[in-house]
Amino acid sequence: ESQANFKQVLAEYDVQVGRLIAGLKARGLTTNTILIFASDNGPIPTFHSTRTAGLRGAKDSLYEGGTREPFIVVWPGHTLAGRVDTNTVICGVDLLPMFCHLAGASLPTDQKLDGADMSKSFFGESLTRSKPLFWEYGRNGSEAFGYPRETPLERSPNVAVRDGKWKLLVNADGDRKSVV
Repeated sequence: ESQANFKQVLAEYDVQVGRLIAGLKARGLTTNTILIFASDNGPIPTFHSTRTAGLRGAKDSLYEGGTREPFIVVWPGHTLAGRVDTNTVICGVDLLPMFCHLAGASLPTDQKLDGADMSKSFFGESLTRSKPLFWEYGRNGSEAFGYPRETPLERSPNVAVRDGKWKLLVNADGDRKSVV
């Protein structure tokens, strides 16, 4: 909960990731292993929005501070080191189609998937989503559900859709509409 403790956690995280990468190198597996660093939602604590780059919301919120997360791909010999893509939007539902494509595996034919293969972005191509993204969080009749740490300004409506550059947030009952 403090910045000092958070810095200690990051330092240990750095040590352990270094150990992982050293182990892959020692076994000659770096060019055959994709490392992805991602998160499912925004941070808590935000340390006055510094961990969300000033975006509204955090963990437990559908505002951008709760849904826009870094997605870091490391694949030596395949991906471009140091490249930053601020245009491609990737979501957890895209992981199965991307990994199947990269592994040369077929997608299930008996199911309709919400995700898309966005793996070309790993190799330097900025992509535009062809499908909208949908979120639902913190419903089920309890105003306190999922929001114990947020201020009213950070508390988002409980459903959202993003299509292109537009994002609509609204409660399931239709109130508190906002476009961001």
